[in-house]
Amino acid sequence: MAHIVSPKDYAGYKSDKMTFVQQDKSIHDVKFETKPVSYLRGCWRRFCRNKGSIVAGIILFLLISFAIIAPLTTPRTVSWSDANYSYVLPKNPMFNGTGFWDGTEQAKVYEAKYVEYLWYETEDKPIVGEVQTGVESSIKGDTTYYTFRHDTYAIGAKEISVSSDELAKIQEWEKDKDRKILLPLVDYEEYVDEYFDEVEASGRILVDTTTLRNNMKRMYEQEANLYYKLQLRSKGQQFEPTLDSKGQVVPLYMTDANGDYVYSANHDAEGLSKLVRVDYNVYYEYVYGAKCFYLFGANSTGFDIFVRLASGARLSLILGVSVSVINLLIGLLWGAISGYYGGTVDLVMERVTDILSSIPFVIMATLFQLHLAKQVGPIVSLLFAFVLTGWIGTASTTRMQFYRFKDQEYVLASRTLGAKDRRLIFVDILPNALGTLITSSVLMIPGVIFSESSLSFLNIIDLTNSDITSVGTLLNDGSSFLSTYPHMIMFPAIFISILMITFNLIGNGLRDAFNPTLRGEE
Repeated sequence: MAHIVSPKDYAGYKSDKMTFVQQDKSIHDVKFETKPVSYLRGCWRRFCRNKGSIVAGIILFLLISFAIIAPLTTPRTVSWSDANYSYVLPKNPMFNGTGFWDGTEQAKVYEAKYVEYLWYETEDKPIVGEVQTGVESSIKGDTTYYTFRHDTYAIGAKEISVSSDELAKIQEWEKDKDRKILLPLVDYEEYVDEYFDEVEASGRILVDTTTLRNNMKRMYEQEANLYYKLQLRSKGQQFEPTLDSKGQVVPLYMTDANGDYVYSANHDAEGLSKLVRVDYNVYYEYVYGAKCFYLFGANSTGFDIFVRLASGARLSLILGVSVSVINLLIGLLWGAISGYYGGTVDLVMERVTDILSSIPFVIMATLFQLHLAKQVGPIVSLLFAFVLTGWIGTASTTRMQFYRFKDQEYVLASRTLGAKDRRLIFVDILPNALGTLITSSVLMIPGVIFSESSLSFLNIIDLTNSDITSVGTLLNDGSSFLSTYPHMIMFPAIFISILMITFNLIGNGLRDAFNPTLRGEE
């Protein structure tokens, strides 16, 4: 055992009482138990420890997947539309009959409109569920109204033109599926003339009936669901159905010489095109092989909001990422040179950025849209508008970071050892500023999307065509129908709100991950 000598005994210490520790062992450096961690791997580890950023990254991945995969799950394209289904509400077949997400809405209609719904002859009725009756009092008297759930997909009958071959296919499909597509044609011309001739002869109406006669014919022409006789109300000059003794409407179907219903008529002189009257919902099923539903509803022109949102999200994300990457590269290079060299170089470069930053973005985007868009298109023109001055903020941040770090001791030591300017800029100084730059670049993506939305709202840029769209365009389209059809703006608004939140959380996580002061922190 070794003898430990206290300070008091040091004076009388004898060398023969001293023994070497580890006298028979070879002493050497201990091998590292862990592998060295690269800069990027360390950043990734620090990013993964931020749970909020990880959740935001998963959500962002789902949003991007929606933009890529959603258009592949439906036969509809961005340019596909059906004006007959304009303004229909969101519908998911899983919720049919629940009153939630089933394409129905609570409706309040007055007697004339209710009667029109009541006598639908098609398979799908617009009235769903229980009907409640009420009375409203006004100066003109009491008015009866009805409240019920209205099926926005109940289109009813429509007159369309088909070829003779297509008509044969429709008839064959009806036999195979035991479903009725074709409805009898309505023969209203002779009835309207005879009816008003009787009215004039009876002297019931003292004024000229020409206007009323034309109004009734126009109603039959514009509304294929009017397959029954109309008559004047006892009071006023409005029309109502003519009922028989059983309280049923009297149909006005066209018949042939044998008294059979007529389901088609020649639509051109050669007889190659046929005019038919169809139950439009069943006809849609015949054409596309499935019943019609819009998961996110339809807009004012019958475009599928689900498909348009996915396509618009794809365009907006590509535009935002492209602008962010280009602005990051330009701003990083410009700010690094300006901040590192300083002096006259910095003075000249700063004056250039001052001139560019004084140009109003809205005016610049408008000029690009008016002139440049004719040669390169609206999207490329918008990209140029964002890039022309969008890098100035990144350049200013980079310049500030370089002024902060270029006089640090480790940079001076590296310069003393002979490091060149390129190494000092990109190896010694830039990594310290990377966290702030990446955060600002990530947050630039939703900023670009919001700017595009503002320009669309002001009609400075026009992406409203059948082939392309963007989230901003969808928001602009839906803003006019916020109180009547909120679904048109709700889904794009939810998408862009979630997108903004996720980018903010991811930006915070990247800022912390690329902060070199956190290396080795647990």
